[in-house]
Amino acid sequence: AVFNGVIVLMLVTAIAGPIATKQFASQLAVAPSSAVAENNNPLYLDKNDNDKDGSADATTHSHPFTIVVPIFNPRADQHLIETAVLLAHHEAGQIVPLAIARSYAHMDDPILVDDLKRRKILAQGASDTSQTLSVKSIPVVRIADDEATGINYTAREQNANLVMMGWNEDTTGLRARLFGTTLENVFWASHCPVAAMRLYDEPSNIQRILVPVRDLMPKTIHTVRFAQLFADAHHAKVTLVHVCDRRTPKSQMAQFKADLEAIISQGVGQNGEQTVDRIKTIAHDSVSQTILRIANTFDLVILRSMRRRTAGGLMVSDVTTKLLRELTCSVVLFGEPHL
Repeated sequence: AVFNGVIVLMLVTAIAGPIATKQFASQLAVAPSSAVAENNNPLYLDKNDNDKDGSADATTHSHPFTIVVPIFNPRADQHLIETAVLLAHHEAGQIVPLAIARSYAHMDDPILVDDLKRRKILAQGASDTSQTLSVKSIPVVRIADDEATGINYTAREQNANLVMMGWNEDTTGLRARLFGTTLENVFWASHCPVAAMRLYDEPSNIQRILVPVRDLMPKTIHTVRFAQLFADAHHAKVTLVHVCDRRTPKSQMAQFKADLEAIISQGVGQNGEQTVDRIKTIAHDSVSQTILRIANTFDLVILRSMRRRTAGGLMVSDVTTKLLRELTCSVVLFGEPHL
């Protein structure tokens, strides 16, 4: 009888849990102070990297803001490199153009030697781009068994604050489903935030940025902070949109908007200007369809990745999956490590 009772309880929990979460999770209020308490700018080094005296400020000033940019195709990655240079210039930091050569059993293999020469040219070409804004560049050529391992190791060794990589892989094929993609593996193992970018236009043409905001949890707010940084570096404006259930009371929608306004007011641009110019709260049954409709008038959409450290690698919500598949504008998928 006890065993049967346990089975019934597990069954009820499995069925009722997701339903209750979907119904009531969005109603859980998060104080604005707690939402930003973790880290006002999550792109800076974490506490584990502080100096021995425990001073976070000392680390911030002694280590420049560093962006690792993997280079695979100089033409396809040109917009990515330009964006990284703009962000590094904005933060008075540096970029690390990274070119990876696949390893061979023998380090004197002629194929490897030739590949290393080509990779050096790729890394140096990206480094030359940074000179347009006088941004320091540290080109790196690395031998690795696979691209993801090389990217994550280099990011850790360089104490990077951000990994920015292009996004042009097939994520639906058999190989991707069995072994994962380079992007998924970087998201899975990276120690720092990762921004995967699918850019269809030059960075200078990005003027309007849309950021869906599901809740006020710190991970979501960090995505908003990244959007503010991105917008300030590109002289763009950010619109935040929160789509809730049709049955959500208007008072709750108003409170959510007020809490979000209080949070973003703490993040302003270098000139003291607010990069978020609008917050929209919409009641609709379909989150994805609402965002797709709104996104038609924007140059870029920044989405948060829902990462889990499982064998499956990168996991995103059903809404995010649909948006990634159907959005026709430029997209950034932003994710942070689970510390």
